[in-house]
Amino acid sequence: MKFAELISQIRLQVPIMTAVGGSRSLLSALDAMREGARLWRFLLEYTSVRQVLIASALALLGSLSEGFTLILLVPLLRLLDPAAGSAGEPGGASLRIVQFLGIQPSLGGVLAAFICLTVARSLINQQRTLYFCALRLDVVRNIRIALYSSIARSNWSFLRKIRRTDLLSALTAESDRLDSALICSFEMPARIMLIGAHVFVAFLIAPVLTLLALATGSLLAWLVRDRLIESLQIGESLSQAYKHFYHQVSEFLLGLKITKSYGAEDQHVTAFAGAIDEVKDNFLSYLRSHTNARLIQEIAGAAAVAMFLWTAATQLHMPMAEVLVLSLILYRLLPLLQSLQQDAQQLLHAAPAAQTILKLLEACTNARELSHDEARGHYSVQQGIRFEHVGFSHEQNAEESVSDVSFILPGGTLTVLFGHSGSGKSTLLDLISGLLRPSRGKIWIDERELTDERAQTWRTSIAYVLQEPFLFHDTIRANLLIAKPNATQSELREALVCSRAATFVDALPDGIDTIVGDRGNRFSGGERQRLALARALLRRPLLLVLDEPTSSLDEENEQIVLDGIEGLKGRMTMILVTHHPERVRSADQILQLERGRLLRGQ
Repeated sequence: MKFAELISQIRLQVPIMTAVGGSRSLLSALDAMREGARLWRFLLEYTSVRQVLIASALALLGSLSEGFTLILLVPLLRLLDPAAGSAGEPGGASLRIVQFLGIQPSLGGVLAAFICLTVARSLINQQRTLYFCALRLDVVRNIRIALYSSIARSNWSFLRKIRRTDLLSALTAESDRLDSALICSFEMPARIMLIGAHVFVAFLIAPVLTLLALATGSLLAWLVRDRLIESLQIGESLSQAYKHFYHQVSEFLLGLKITKSYGAEDQHVTAFAGAIDEVKDNFLSYLRSHTNARLIQEIAGAAAVAMFLWTAATQLHMPMAEVLVLSLILYRLLPLLQSLQQDAQQLLHAAPAAQTILKLLEACTNARELSHDEARGHYSVQQGIRFEHVGFSHEQNAEESVSDVSFILPGGTLTVLFGHSGSGKSTLLDLISGLLRPSRGKIWIDERELTDERAQTWRTSIAYVLQEPFLFHDTIRANLLIAKPNATQSELREALVCSRAATFVDALPDGIDTIVGDRGNRFSGGERQRLALARALLRRPLLLVLDEPTSSLDEENEQIVLDGIEGLKGRMTMILVTHHPERVRSADQILQLERGRLLRGQ
């Protein structure tokens, strides 16, 4: 059952089961436990069997050493108490276990064994802590890489429908919440084993009281059962709150210039404060639920421990050594039980984060691009790129953005495409680039059809220059090398010269090693566009796609960029989108697109 379906069923069951009182709480707790099991199974998918076995072995060894240390306390206290009799006198199950282990029931022997077990327990716990931490970091790393990889390999048609901030939230905040869930998921088995060791020793000392303590512990767990489903629901709300928070931050940073120019700072600050408060309120709700459960358990547990010890000392007349050890066990057992309950709540609180990541992983996997074994060298654009009655619709049964389009881009030529905004020009470029697949019709590269399997390989043969050039906050050299990491100095120089960028780059104090600033803000729009063109040319593409590269430039810079583009004629096939086709003096053909249809070509 999917997480969303589970929540829907739980919400539907609430009004139905109110009349039967406790049944509703039982069902909710069981559903929450099932969701915790799903989360645990999901986390285990990113660990190896060997890692799980080592973690389990360390937890088991730590519990055994803890149990044996507690067992030694009874004979140790008996030996320290002169009134307890000789060491060889029968002293219950704990003394028989000590003798079975070959430990002489003498003060020196028991103390030596106690020290050895304490050292062993400390060393095991140290290694367990280090190993669990490394394992937790490995699992989060593997999940993040799997998610990052699945996003990167998804098709563009899928990615363009998802908010970037939702992807950011999954890769950051939701993954961080998984980190805290991992701590709980790995610690819970260790705590269960440790509780088992305490219960075992307590049973050796006082079987009846131990059974009563277990019954009391079950009752305390029953008292806080509703906190489990509450943690699950709060966790779901927190996932939505994080998405809203990251959306506010992203929109603010991307639109910072617009915000300043319109004086809208107060609006964004108010929206940001609201998003922060939403996250804060969810955290406080979880903490309130968490502390309420702890308060109930602490008060009831303390009363139960006092009652058991009073019964052991006054009614059962147990030896003082056994009463003291039993009191220590019960005193340590209560925090362990509380920690187990808190781990369960924390695990359920993080379960929606796991479901968010899991659903995104599944969606990206279903939208994964098909790969093909063909190498780039097998491609050529000698004859050209041909569209045959191509149509494309962004949604099924929706109106086509591009409809019945047929044309040819001859190899080595410059084609100009123009039309009003919304006419389908960018969609047409995405189709040529293999980012989108036609709803109908075919696209041919020479005599080879551009299919889903070949799209990814085809894109290694093209270069795309966008209307708004994106430059990373790094040197000019580093920005160029993104297109071709092994490019030589002469290739870098050639790309700068062909794009008409060499002149202003040479004038910089640090030349090609100049830092461009955030998104290239050190340079003018025309300079950024020429650097983006140089990056594209460094790739030596078979097809150069230019999506309105001069729309935001003044006439002087526009002409510089156009001169650089026209100088590339004959070296590669090019298609240029512009609102001013008359300014491209050497175009081989001009295509006009209106409302998704090709009107004329010349």
